[in-house]
Amino acid sequence: SGQGEHFEVILKFPSSFASGSDLALTAYVLDGATNEPVQGATVSAGMSGGTESIVVPFTEAAQPIAGVYQGTIRLVSDKSSSWLFDITLGEKNDLVAIDGFKAGDKSTGAPGPAPPPAGKTGYDLSLTPTAIVVLLAAFAVLQAAIFFLLRKKCTSGGSAKESR
Repeated sequence: SGQGEHFEVILKFPSSFASGSDLALTAYVLDGATNEPVQGATVSAGMSGGTESIVVPFTEAAQPIAGVYQGTIRLVSDKSSSWLFDITLGEKNDLVAIDGFKAGDKSTGAPGPAPPPAGKTGYDLSLTPTAIVVLLAAFAVLQAAIFFLLRKKCTSGGSAKESR
């Protein structure tokens, strides 16, 4: 995402894509002061990386959600690129920059962890017999310590009352 003087743009795209493929883009355009969706704006964007530059027109999406603009681009390179959005609404005109767009990455240039296999959630915890014995011993020691402390507290409290 990026923010200009009047507008903010959040660019969404598929989680994985490759150079040479058509890529559907969705830009959410918001008013920078109120964070409200912007309807009826003229939105175009230029993507540049290295010596390549591509202009991508965005059209307002025909859906019930305001502030949604869609565009399509054919990626020709897997180099990291930057976007410059040109947004006009009435008297307001703004340029919004977004950096770190790259084919093969899930988001703004930062690789993420691989998704877990289907049906797998949480952490993989494998207990060996030795680990189980150690855990049981630690539990027994904890229980003994609690029992000892409670017994000591009860016996010391009882003796103090009897001596009065």
